[in-house]
Amino acid sequence: MIIRSKKGKILFVLHAHLPYVHHPDYENFMEERWLFEALTETYIPLIKIFKSLEKDKIPFKLTISFSPTLMEMLNLNDLREKYHKYLLNLIELTEKEIIRTKAEDHKTYHLAEHYRQELIEDLDIFYEEYNQNILKAFKEFKDKGYIEVITSNGTHGYLPFYRDYPEAIRAQIKSAVLTFKKYFGEYPIGMWLAECAYFKGLDKYLSDEDIRYFFLDTHGFTYADSKPRYGVYRPIITPNNVFVFARDPESSEQIWSSEVGYPGDSRYREFYRDIGYDREDDYIKPHIDPSGTRCNTGIKYYRITDKSLSLDKKEIYDLREARNAVKEHVKDFLCKKTSQIRKLSAILDEEETIIVAPFDAELFGHWWYEGPKFLEELFRQSYGSKYLDFSVPSEILQTVKKVQITYPGETSWGAGGYHDVWLNEKNDWIYKHIHEITERMKEKANIFKCPSSLQKRVLNQMMREVLLAQASDWPFIMTTGTTVEYAKNRVKCHINRFLDLDKMLEKRQVNEESLSFYEWIDDIFKNIDYTIFSSVQNKLIYLKLLHEGRIRTLPEKYFEIRWHARAGQGAKSASQFLTEAAEEAGKYSSSFPEYGAERSGAPMKAFNRIADVPIRIKSNIETPDVVVVIDDTLLKNPEVTSGLAEDKLLLVNTSRSIEEVRKLSGYKGRIGVIPATEIALEEIKRGIPNTVMIGALIRATDIVPLDAVKEKIKAAFSKKFSDEVVRANIRALERGYQEVKLSE
Repeated sequence: MIIRSKKGKILFVLHAHLPYVHHPDYENFMEERWLFEALTETYIPLIKIFKSLEKDKIPFKLTISFSPTLMEMLNLNDLREKYHKYLLNLIELTEKEIIRTKAEDHKTYHLAEHYRQELIEDLDIFYEEYNQNILKAFKEFKDKGYIEVITSNGTHGYLPFYRDYPEAIRAQIKSAVLTFKKYFGEYPIGMWLAECAYFKGLDKYLSDEDIRYFFLDTHGFTYADSKPRYGVYRPIITPNNVFVFARDPESSEQIWSSEVGYPGDSRYREFYRDIGYDREDDYIKPHIDPSGTRCNTGIKYYRITDKSLSLDKKEIYDLREARNAVKEHVKDFLCKKTSQIRKLSAILDEEETIIVAPFDAELFGHWWYEGPKFLEELFRQSYGSKYLDFSVPSEILQTVKKVQITYPGETSWGAGGYHDVWLNEKNDWIYKHIHEITERMKEKANIFKCPSSLQKRVLNQMMREVLLAQASDWPFIMTTGTTVEYAKNRVKCHINRFLDLDKMLEKRQVNEESLSFYEWIDDIFKNIDYTIFSSVQNKLIYLKLLHEGRIRTLPEKYFEIRWHARAGQGAKSASQFLTEAAEEAGKYSSSFPEYGAERSGAPMKAFNRIADVPIRIKSNIETPDVVVVIDDTLLKNPEVTSGLAEDKLLLVNTSRSIEEVRKLSGYKGRIGVIPATEIALEEIKRGIPNTVMIGALIRATDIVPLDAVKEKIKAAFSKKFSDEVVRANIRALERGYQEVKLSE
């Protein structure tokens, strides 16, 4: 018997992050070069390969996480201007190198010309094409459906170390969500936890902010409460309704491993041999830090050659050989992935194999010069493959029918797999102080209920300093022993600034000059709200007032919809689609599912809230305005109409009459019926009633303009389906709107 394996999916995930390094009081600051190098060697090269693939009509799918600190730095005008000068300076250096190497060696001469051309293209992309705003480029490719963009928590704080400070965790996640919305125009659906660090219960904070998925290292699944049946090759879902993807160890070894990974091939460029260290002082001085401290310029002429050789024994780098190596390695990688998928297909029964390959974005280009070309070649060679496709998490979640419910194990992706890198004898001294200011922040947020405008500025800046002190980068640097003094100074600096601001509040005497300086230099998260740190007390007050009947559970402007269906019938997708349409119509909206048993066909619920004001609540909907029933066999279950008042609406996908539905459900209020499945079969040739039900819902409630949903269908469906499919879905929507029967 021949077993035909299903196509596997590969999720390539890049995490782009840098700590917040901003020194506007200096014309040049060494550590700001971290951002400039990453722009030149990773972020802009990624844009280049995206443009190349799009030009050649090669489809590609990739997930990229931008940390909030990185997004904020990319938006600072002074850093943009400094980067512009940095590029011009490097171009000047390459021009000097072209003159110098022409008389020395034709190979280095051609490399110098190559670097000059690359830098001129970088300058054009950064300065001319995107007006110094490269996030705009990534948003464009996101909107075109090529990439999925997510974020990381606030300042990349190592969250397991703050499990006793829920306010700090909320602040880390909330600041990330708001920052992402600021730059990408919508809330993130996924989150890269800093250092992939997880502890049991962290997913509840993510769920509260409508985060639908995150990533972990392999052993997060290995040591889950219930061992995942399909290992790391299918997502799991936590009891708090957040999906989790885990890293495939084979893919990591093939690409990331310092011993056997592709980047160690002898033909690739040597990272540690740079003219910033090779050239004479007088020659190189205008192109390095003004202090004279030697540093990388990115102009490198040598290849790895042999890892055992000293740097002075390395051989000249050959671009052609390196490009051949890229093609060979991509072919090898795809061959290994194909073999892996075919083997796993026999084990995973009916389930689709999902291989998750997460990496630091800076591996591609900064550390591994040929990395961006590897990615480009990966999509080119895999185009049309019979065995694998590249995908993104949101596409996977749309097709999930069965999912195992469990908590993953506590983990990180650091050396040793747990917390040692961020807590050891080299850095443990910082946490006493960081926890102290975190506690003080909470106290001050609870004391100052109605601050003056000046006090509010102080409180918000105190919160910025707390979050910046919590960054995982500083203890990491202390462990690895790179720029240790800078890392120590940053932690001390943020702690001291916090204490200075705290003293101002204690004395009721604000030094506006100092406050303005702190706001200028730590210019991050302009929309920050210190009251996040008073959330526990606010919740207690809220519950007390609610119990006393002095407030309503929700503002009157919230419109709430509860969907009842069976897993696999599309209620979750319908709920999500309605939310997106509502947001495009200018409303605030949220959607989220609640799963019961993991098997296909089991009863499940999904929820929508739609409003004209921001939606602050995340709980399940108990007293809906509308209940939508996708499967009328659920009508006998009293849970379907639970909490549905008689002045609300029960909308059912059924061929039964209104009276039959009333008799089956026992509901005495307003009822709407529509044979949505039959209409869907007639119009779109598939028994998926979502579009028809949304049309009926709009007719019954007017909650979203019909035209807004039509435009959403065109925008969402035209990227993946033919014009006829788009028209068929619009017809189905219109028939739902026209043919629904509503009781008086």
